[in-house]
Amino acid sequence: MKEDDANWPPADRVGKQELEIKLGGEHICFNTTKLGSVLQVQQSKDPDGLRIFYYLVQDIKCFVFSLIAAHFKIQPIQK
Repeated sequence: MKEDDANWPPADRVGKQELEIKLGGEHICFNTTKLGSVLQVQQSKDPDGLRIFYYLVQDIKCFVFSLIAAHFKIQPIQK
């Protein structure tokens, strides 16, 4: 919640990544271009903040795909 996307690359024709967070009474929305690699992150004006965002998005993707995979692997209980 302490990061700021003002110095991140703006969305372009390639696309955008957006993360919206609601925590208690706070609401924040982060926007940047689609990030293809850590090299893009390192070359930005705010590499530390963008690196946190990049890895958070990667972790959320892995978590969601794991939940989906686990859902389809569960066998129903046979009577």
